[in-house]
Amino acid sequence: MGETVEIMKPDGRNLEKEVAAICDEEGNPVESAPHPKQVLYVDLGADAECGDIIRRSEMEAD
Repeated sequence: MGETVEIMKPDGRNLEKEVAAICDEEGNPVESAPHPKQVLYVDLGADAECGDIIRRSEMEAD
C-alpha cells in the first residue's frame, strides 16, 4: 500500500489520497488486483463518495 491515487469529484475537484489498505470480499488483505471484475475494497479514508472516479497514474520509465 502507500500508493497515491487521484479522486476525481463530479464537481470538478481532484483530490490525492494514499491507499491505506486493499481487501477482498472476505476482508482479507491483498497486495494487488490481478483478476478482471474482482471485487475489492480500497481504504482511502472518508473522501471517496458514490459518483467519484478513482485513478492511479502510471509510473514513468526513466
